[in-house]
Amino acid sequence: MDSPDEDAWHRVVVGAGVAGVCCAEELARLRPSDRVTLVAADDALKAVTNVERVTRNLETFDVQNRPHSALAYPNLAVVRGVVEACDPGESTLVVRPFDSNSTAANTTETIAYDQLCVCVGAEPRRALDPCDRSADPHGVYDEAAVAVRDTESVEDLRERLGEGARTVVLVGNGGIAMELVQALCWDEEPGAEGGAEGGAEGGADDDAPTLVWLCRHPAIGDAFFDRDAAEFLADAVRSRTTAAGGVPSGVPSGVPSGVPSGVPSGSSSTTTTNDDDANDGEHKRRRVRRGTGSRGGAAGPDWTRRLHRNQSSKGRRFRLRVRTDASLTRVERAGPRGGADDSNRTRGPYVAVLGDGERIEMDVLVSAVGVDPAPRVRWLPEGSFPRGADGGVAVDRAFRTMGPHGHDVYAAGDCASCELREGGRSGGAAAVPWFQMRLWSQARTSGTFVARVMCGECDDDAWGFNYELFVHSTSFFGARCVFLGLYNGQLLDDVDEKDVTTYSRRGDGSFARVLLVRGVMRGAVLIGDVESAETFENLILDGIDLSRFGPTLLDPEVDIDDYFD
Repeated sequence: MDSPDEDAWHRVVVGAGVAGVCCAEELARLRPSDRVTLVAADDALKAVTNVERVTRNLETFDVQNRPHSALAYPNLAVVRGVVEACDPGESTLVVRPFDSNSTAANTTETIAYDQLCVCVGAEPRRALDPCDRSADPHGVYDEAAVAVRDTESVEDLRERLGEGARTVVLVGNGGIAMELVQALCWDEEPGAEGGAEGGAEGGADDDAPTLVWLCRHPAIGDAFFDRDAAEFLADAVRSRTTAAGGVPSGVPSGVPSGVPSGVPSGSSSTTTTNDDDANDGEHKRRRVRRGTGSRGGAAGPDWTRRLHRNQSSKGRRFRLRVRTDASLTRVERAGPRGGADDSNRTRGPYVAVLGDGERIEMDVLVSAVGVDPAPRVRWLPEGSFPRGADGGVAVDRAFRTMGPHGHDVYAAGDCASCELREGGRSGGAAAVPWFQMRLWSQARTSGTFVARVMCGECDDDAWGFNYELFVHSTSFFGARCVFLGLYNGQLLDDVDEKDVTTYSRRGDGSFARVLLVRGVMRGAVLIGDVESAETFENLILDGIDLSRFGPTLLDPEVDIDDYFD
């Protein structure tokens, strides 16, 4: 890059996920005469493409893996490395660069900044407490477990499945867990070709490997679905699996086996593609050595597609066994199973010990129990940058960090803790029906918004539609799903139950549910038929008293729009 203007600002963004790339590109676009540096721990970045607006607040977009060279702004440079320290008093970062083989250099370099935005994401949580030695008496947890979050862990899981795993134990009840169930036990689309004989949707043959799903809640999909929605999904899954000639073993009543795509992990309001599929030999992510302290790029909403990229796992469907109200308490090493294949094993087998004493012999343990932003931001001194209750960097409503350096240091995406933004600015609970979930859609919005704040284009008094309303769109088993506002009563703990009314409607392949507080719509869930999304979004934002409509709000024969033209 040419020598910068003396008056040019230097803005540094750390992290090349969706939030970081959106922030860096928006900074470069808004201030073409200033320098922007993106510090990336991975050799590829997450690019947002094909953005389409569905409603005023809801968008769909594609997420692609792109090489650094895809960044088209001449004032935007990429530094490949990992940040090890920050001196906010001197406005400097200490970065350890990587070479072309993803090996950390022996020396570090110092980068000075005028403004800094931290977008380093979050770490997957472990299924067992690492400080509890009794939970891992043989010291095999790290050998047995895969915590799906970044591209490296997905590749690790793909390799283990390709080694002929017969039993996989899955711990978690969020979107990552549900996505894995769908990927391993069912085809992506109804009637897709190439599935297991008898139907991929749970109709695995008698010799099929087994996926044991451990959920600590009484119902699956607890992060997204109330009992009505869960029962609808369970019926839909049962009807499809019955038609396919088999039912997944252990699917209880009221339990959906589908999944919103990319939940915190993420869930995403995206339609995704992956350049790795189209150009398998070009700018593929290199796996960074674990000892370097690097943090690889997030796996992406389409991460399950990579599990079938080797022929040994493609078309291989697992038989599903579900254990609800179950907890994992210990992982042990098991004795050899015996048999010809054991001579080729490089791992396991292992034993998962449950809270009720059941012992399950397994080849792989998959941990999908949420994320923790704290490990990713250890290089930020906590005395200068206070943390939120979830361990993320505490930010205000404009994503400025709390503490003495908020004027020049910001945080966005999964590493930010947005507690002050949740519920809005005026008195009362949830004045604004928005709350934080670590989703791809929120990463894009926060990255773009914080760049505008850094450039003086926005502030917390002029935030526009970005945070008026929680919106999320995804799909499971081919059914579209839209979540609006406080759809499950989030942030309404201080509201008297008698002031809360819900209406639900089940149709032919569709489900709708709305939540009202004192007659005002505050949230909605739509599954299957989502044509009413824009109408319900407007009703939530307008705050109109809808008491007189009652259940007719969901009557397909009544066009609610006609009343508000």
